[in-house]
Amino acid sequence: MNPEELLGKRTLIIGEAGSGKTSLLAQVLQNLLTKLGPCSITVIDLAPPRIMDVGGPLTEHMRVDGLHYKRPPNIYAPRLMACNAEELKKYVHSNLETAKRLFNEFIQNPTPVLAVNDVTIFLHGAEAAELLAYVEKASTFIATAYYGTRLAEDFGTGLTESEKRRVEELSKHVNIVINLNSSR
Repeated sequence: MNPEELLGKRTLIIGEAGSGKTSLLAQVLQNLLTKLGPCSITVIDLAPPRIMDVGGPLTEHMRVDGLHYKRPPNIYAPRLMACNAEELKKYVHSNLETAKRLFNEFIQNPTPVLAVNDVTIFLHGAEAAELLAYVEKASTFIATAYYGTRLAEDFGTGLTESEKRRVEELSKHVNIVINLNSSR
């Protein structure tokens, strides 16, 4: 895949936990940095800290010097960190509020490229349509999203099913879907 083919398009990289979504995003961004320079790219990194082999920020895969890099000080992995339904809902709500703040910062000062590492953190608490309203400000959008079965436990909250539905809805509004599950 030539990362230049992604310019002017919306791209979604989906896959199971640990499938290499963030690593692929880092490769794409490295190539785009060479072509566009860091001032043209905003990264909103919503990936929770690594827990075992799940999650981890973009900074584990590349240097982000000069990029408009936005990472909240606290981000939670709801299904991995919660002990019950109430905790899970609390983490989802906290993550959503934090993510909305970062997206609002982006729309105040947009760049041509918006990359989001782990957009599913936003989709846990909001519909794809709300995300797409933020994405409109960028000519190129590239995001990673969890799409698998490994993280199914949601304490009966319905989070897993709504997340899957919202990722599928988002995939209908992008030009390119790269499914890392189908390459395994």
